[in-house]
Formats: sequence, C-alpha cells, structure tokens
Amino acid sequence: MNIDKLKSYIIFVAVFFSWVSFASANLEISNIMYDPEGADTNREWVELYNNGNESITIVSGKSGSAWRLGDGPTGETLHYINDTLTIAPGESAILASDKDTYLSEYSYSGEVADTSMSLNNTSGIVTIWDGSDPRNVIVSKSYSSSDTGESEEVASGDENNTNDAKDDLEPTQDNSTILKITTKIISPKIVVARTPFSFNSLTTTNRGQTYATGKWVWNFGDGMTSQVIETGPFAYVYEYPGEYALTLSYFDNSFTLVPDATDKIIIKVIESEVYISAVGDNGDPFVEIENQSKYEVDLSGWIVTAGTHYFKIPEGTILLPDKKIKLSPKITGFTSFDLASIVITNPNKFVIATYPVQIKQFKVDKIDTNGTTPESDKVYINNKASENSPSDDSEIINLNDLGASASGAKVNISKTVYSLVGLLLIIGLGVTSFLLIKKKNNTPDYVEKQIRAEDMTIIE
Repeated sequence: MNIDKLKSYIIFVAVFFSWVSFASANLEISNIMYDPEGADTNREWVELYNNGNESITIVSGKSGSAWRLGDGPTGETLHYINDTLTIAPGESAILASDKDTYLSEYSYSGEVADTSMSLNNTSGIVTIWDGSDPRNVIVSKSYSSSDTGESEEVASGDENNTNDAKDDLEPTQDNSTILKITTKIISPKIVVARTPFSFNSLTTTNRGQTYATGKWVWNFGDGMTSQVIETGPFAYVYEYPGEYALTLSYFDNSFTLVPDATDKIIIKVIESEVYISAVGDNGDPFVEIENQSKYEVDLSGWIVTAGTHYFKIPEGTILLPDKKIKLSPKITGFTSFDLASIVITNPNKFVIATYPVQIKQFKVDKIDTNGTTPESDKVYINNKASENSPSDDSEIINLNDLGASASGAKVNISKTVYSLVGLLLIIGLGVTSFLLIKKKNNTPDYVEKQIRAEDMTIIE
C-alpha cells in the first residue's frame, strides 16, 4: 500500500467514524413505559427519537454489528433487538417487550421492534449500545417513580402524544457527562519468589459499565511485559525477592497510543521461609509445616510428597506468620513408612522444603579493603544440612564476591607458594648434584683397560 492510498484510507475512516458519531449523538430516549397496568410484563416499551438531520439505522440480530438494549439498575443487562429499525430525522420508533402486544394496544404508525426487555417497576436505567462496539453507549436514560409519577400517563401510543410528552420524563443523570474509564489491578501485595500467583483487573466506567474486552498492557517491573485483549485471571512468577512496581494500562481502542486508564501497585516478593518442622510416628504419621516469616504464605496448590504418596494442598490454604499447621494422615493418606523422605514443592515445581535433609542458607561476608563487611554485600546461597530448621546468623557465610575474597588473601597465598617452590628447588638441585657425582665415580677407565703388560717398559 503506497502513501497516497494510506492517506486516503485514513481520511475515509476518519470521515466514516465522524459521521457515525454525528448520527448517533442525535438519538435520544424520549419515553419509557416501565410500569404498565396489570401484571403482564410484555407490555413494557421504550420510545427512541431522532432529533438530527440524518437517518439512523439500528441493526438487529445477534451478530457483532447488532445493536443492543440495556436495562437494570445500571443499564448493564443486554437484550437483543429482533427487528432492524431505520429512524428518519424528526421521527420516532418503539422498542417493545412484545411487538404484537404493543401493536394491539396502540395505534402507532412508526416502526416497532421486538425485544426481550423486562424493566424494573420502580427505577432503573435504559441504555442503547452501538453494535459497532458492544461497550459504546449511544444514549441512556434513567427513570424513577419518585421523580416522574405514574408512567402510564407518559405515553398513550399515539405518535404525536408521545413526542409531546417526552419532556415529562427527564433523566436524573446528565447524559452529557464525559465517559470516564478506570481500571484497577486485583493482586496480592506479597508473594513468594519462584512461586506462581494469580492476578486480574477490573475496568469500569462512570456509567456503571464493566469492560471485558479491549487492550490491557501489563508491566511487571522486572523487565517483563504482556499485552492481552481480555480480562484474566492470569498467573505470573517473580524469580527473585525484592519490590516491583506492577503497572496496568488499558486502551479502549487498540489503535490509540495514549491509555484510557492506568493503575499501579507495589508487589513485595519474599523468599520462602516455610519448613517441615516436625513429623509424626507409627501411631500418628502427621507432617507439620511452619512459616517462620512475618508474612502470610498462600499454600494453594503446593505438593507434599512423602515416600510413594503425595498430597496437594487445597486452594485458599493460608499459613499465617510464625504459625504451624499439621497435616493429618487422615487427610493426606500418609503412613509411617512415607515419613522417611518428604519434599514440599510449589506449583512451579520448585523445592521449598525437604525432610530429613533441609535446604539451608549460609552466607559468607565480603571482605573489603578495610577489613569490614558491608551489610549490602551479603548474599545467600543454598546448602544442605542435617537439621530441619533454618540457620541463624552465626552460621551465615557470605559468598557474594569470591573474586574479592581471593584478592584479599593474595599476599598470604603467594608467600606460601614461593616458600614451597624454593624448598622444592633446593631439594631438586641437591639430588641432581648427588646423582652427577655418583655417576662420575662409577665411570670405567677405558684408556686404562687398553694398556697391556707387554707394552710396559721398566725404566731404571
């Protein structure tokens, strides 16, 4: 597609939507029959009036382009419109609970469409939704018996009378109020590292609408983003402890660059401090789990594997701070033979605790130039210990920077190596000299062997 064609397409779309907005803005609800005489609810109806200069077509059916009628306390209950209506400028049309019943009672000459509405007899809101977007409210009108009197007096079924009487039912809310969209993050504020947690969002408007489609852009604050076109719930895993800003941007139109609503919360990610604190015996093979942190821990979906059996902790199980829970064998099905080896994993299959070998934390202090260890330089690693409880500060060793530790010990290591090499060199030279001397003494005198007795002459 070249630039000229693209410009033409953009202009066409802009003109089209501006025309739709212009036409839609001239549709109003002129009358509401919400409490007819008798118990027959099929006699309710709503009158629409076109006060503009262009015809308005309301598309019927159940397709994506079909229009809807909403009713209820906030106008959120949608109903299909079973007949297509075209309302000329200055004309009106009727949306009836039952088309045949309406036509049998009123001598109405305009168009009538059948719906399935059932209005509240005292108060509510009637809303017309544009079929081009099921969340786009074209017009809405509230009604209340305390404000308007008897609804039967509002409309007689005659077209002229209904148009004259539309001022008798003024809306209690200002239809000119600008649509305001808000979105809210629904998520726990404290989660465990490497453990999935569930989150969602709620997007609403000042007109009582709840949006289920659109574009939601999530930023988890750890370098990860996600874009979805519908609400959750969803699951996410933070790999490392810390505090992260979880933000959400909602776009009513996927083509816009500026979000219609935003929200932000702070997620605190903690390390798990859940341990197997005790196990039972032959008479009562229970498993006791302890939370040694100062935060609640959601154990939903965690797996306790003991021997050849496993038990899935039910959804909604919360382990309170500094508290313990005992899993009864009547619930888990564990036997005393299973207690020889126990492993607890989270839904992400990450090992949280083991028995009798418990993952334990040690730390090594980073040594700086002045011999002190900054608290910010402490880091933890996993190691194994035979105890079934976490280590205390006296057992902590810091392995934050092995390179720095090695450089700090460089002088002592070098002296030791030099002394050892020197000693080995001296010993080597001594052994070599000894071997050379010994070899020289044992060398046969080949010249001496070549002299015979007859070759010798005695000289006086």
